[in-house]
Amino acid sequence: MAEPRKKTMDLVDDVETLRRLWDEGVASGPPKELDFDEFLRKAEENLAKEKRDR
Repeated sequence: MAEPRKKTMDLVDDVETLRRLWDEGVASGPPKELDFDEFLRKAEENLAKEKRDR
């Protein structure tokens, strides 16, 4: 299992990369509707998995 700080730094790097690409005019595709129920379900599954893996 990756260390929490490593995961956070990876996320920061990803965000910085996306911002740079957007500033350069590189699009990441058309916007999509977000299904919050599905989003929350997946988040809860991920949290439960993290707790099991500890």
